[in-house]
Parts: sequence; C-alpha cells; structure tokens
Amino acid sequence: MTRMAVLDRTQGFRRAFWRDVSSSVSMGFAREAVMDSGDRQVAMRRTAEMAAVFMIGDGLLGILQPTRHVELWRSRFVIVDNLVRPFGGRPGRRRGYGVVQLVAGLALASRLRAPAKSVTAGDIDG
Repeated sequence: MTRMAVLDRTQGFRRAFWRDVSSSVSMGFAREAVMDSGDRQVAMRRTAEMAAVFMIGDGLLGILQPTRHVELWRSRFVIVDNLVRPFGGRPGRRRGYGVVQLVAGLALASRLRAPAKSVTAGDIDG
C-alpha cells in the first residue's frame, strides 16, 4: 500500500470517528441542555459537595503538612502567591487555617441532603 493510500485510509477513519463522536455528544447535549429546577438543585448540591471535599482535604493537608503544602503552592504568579504568602514560614498559622477549613467543610457537607427522588439508571435511560 502506498503512503498516500495509508494517509487517505487513516484520515477516513479519523473523520468517521470524529463524526460519530460529535453526533453522539451533540445529541446528548441537546437532550440534556434544558435543566429543570430539580436538576439545578442537584447540580448545586453536587457543587457544594465538591467544595466541601476540597475544603476538608486542603484543611487536612494544612494541618498535617503545613510547610510542604505552602511551599508547593508558592508561585511566581502574584495572584496565586498572594493566597499562600501569609502562611510562609508560619506552620502554626497554616495549621489554624486548616482547622477552620476542615470544620467549615464538614459543616457544609453535613447540611447537604439527597434530593427527594434520587436519580437511577432507569431515569437516565428512559
């Protein structure tokens, strides 16, 4: 098989693959593009849950490994560095902030409740 034939065949496979992928994705988005109020509530709860998980994890790292954690986040980007600069060389301060994050994350997570009707595989398929 010549090089051009191989290239044509490969490009044909790529085009077919991306055509199939894009049609599947666009059909999925079209079907789910409109969110009702129940969907929005679930999305907000999941977002809050992710925030709680982040706060708990970051808080634990700040408590257990304050110096390493702060050094990892030091940056030449001023905005990022401004967030961790107050904790540089002050592991006690970072541990204290870690406790605040941990407590706040646990408080947030404990307030979240599952929606009245949970989503099942049947709801997604049908």
